Amino acid sequence: MYVQRFTDSNIRFIAADDNYDSLVNSDDLLFPIKNVVNEMYARDVSKKTKAAKKAKARDGQFIGSKAPFGYKIDPNDRHHLIVDEPAAQVVKRIFRLASEGVGYNKMAKIFREEKVLTGFVNIT
Repeated sequence: MYVQRFTDSNIRFIAADDNYDSLVNSDDLLFPIKNVVNEMYARDVSKKTKAAKKAKARDGQFIGSKAPFGYKIDPNDRHHLIVDEPAAQVVKRIFRLASEGVGYNKMAKIFREEKVLTGFVNIT
């Protein structure tokens, strides 16, 4: 579709990987067929990738790139999280403070004054 639009607008289209040049191969019927096949292949790979990620998640495997605060990625298995004890203590304290009715701004102030690293970002 875009190749035809380029051609109709007198814009030269070159696809180096496919040895296609609209100036030379303007009536090449194989090029549009290749594009359709490539599009189908890309959609198929996308579906398979999503299915694989869903299967890993169903099996309880971690599929993210960065572990949430309080955890770290197991150095022996990147699909497994392990508790990061120092950070876990901070998380437990956050939940305790929240259960006592302390708001996140007040918590951030407490942790900032104590110079404790937390999962809070840009709270002033």
